[in-house]
Amino acid sequence: MTSPNDLVLDGSEVKLRLQAERIKSGSVVHVDWLRFTVFLRNHVPTFAPLVDDTLASVPHPLQATFRDMPKRLQEEKIAALLAQFSKDDPERKDFGILCQALDVAREVCQALGADFQVCGEVKQGRDFYKHRWPIERHGFECGWVGFGASNESPKQGQDGSQAGTIHVNLFGHAMTFADSGAPSRLADMVDMHQGRITRCDLALDFFNGMSRTLPDLLDD
Repeated sequence: MTSPNDLVLDGSEVKLRLQAERIKSGSVVHVDWLRFTVFLRNHVPTFAPLVDDTLASVPHPLQATFRDMPKRLQEEKIAALLAQFSKDDPERKDFGILCQALDVAREVCQALGADFQVCGEVKQGRDFYKHRWPIERHGFECGWVGFGASNESPKQGQDGSQAGTIHVNLFGHAMTFADSGAPSRLADMVDMHQGRITRCDLALDFFNGMSRTLPDLLDD
């Protein structure tokens, strides 16, 4: 087993989950990859814990990974991280963006289900975003929420909009192992934030061979 994050290696479990989702949703098509962008807004973070400088010195078990820590320690570690960002950002501009991105990441995890959580550290960003909050399932990254422009140039990225947006990227692993109804909850989230879907891959799997006609497939 080379990568426990590879859907192919999960074999029959993937098939069972997709079949169960088909029965519950009534649709044979499932979302295999989703990306969407929301705009930064002036709002008070709803999920970000209160920042207290004393939390920056809270000790944590050195042998425990973030996902194995009790919920209270996870929250304290994130609060300590936010406190450090606040100290390093006198104008608190980046700190506000960091908190908004954390809000979005936690909303995404709520939509996906109980197996998903935000990683306890901010990592280097991707796709022209400076930072990212990784979204994990059982300790493996299956998506991320990017924030902050990696380049101040107006030509950076595809349209130069990274500086004013937060971006969500959910891989096939996340969408396949999400709880039933997750696509609808994510769609509601996009609407609530007045976001824009930038990529949505749809898949139709044939577990018993293909016996449908082309017109039927187009309808599906």
